[in-house]
Amino acid sequence: MGKISSKLFLMGCLIVIIMAFAVTYLLGTMEVRSTLTHCKYTVGTMTSDWHHRNNNGFGTDFSYEVEGIVFNRITHSDLRKGEKYLVMYDSLNPSGSLLLDKHKVPARIEAPFKGWKFSEIPIAIDSSDLSMYIIKLNLD
Repeated sequence: MGKISSKLFLMGCLIVIIMAFAVTYLLGTMEVRSTLTHCKYTVGTMTSDWHHRNNNGFGTDFSYEVEGIVFNRITHSDLRKGEKYLVMYDSLNPSGSLLLDKHKVPARIEAPFKGWKFSEIPIAIDSSDLSMYIIKLNLD
C-alpha cells in the first residue's frame, strides 16, 4: 500500500504543478489580449540607461502616466535615458502595457490625461506595425 499511495501522491503533485503552469500562462495571455482589445496610447519616458540588477532584472526602466497615475516598468530594449516612446496600455487596467520601442515620440509631444485612441496618435504609425509587437508577444 505504501508504494501505491506515494505514486498517487507524486502523480497528484505533478498534476497540480502542470495546472499551475497552465493557469499562469492563460492569465498572462488574457492580460495581453485585454491590452490589445482595450488599447489606448500614451508617452513613456526612459528613466534609466541599460542596466543589470539582481532585484530589478535587466533592461531599461521607463515610466508613463495615465489619468494622473504614474506606472514604472522595465523593457528589455537598449534605449537611452530621457528618450520618449509610444506606450500601448489597457484602458481597463493601465498597468498592463507594452512599450513600442520602434516608435520614438518627439520631446514636444505630451500625452493627454486619458491617452490617445489609435486614430488620435500625433505621430505616424501604421496599424500593420502593431503586428510586429503582437508577434513579439507570441500571440499570432
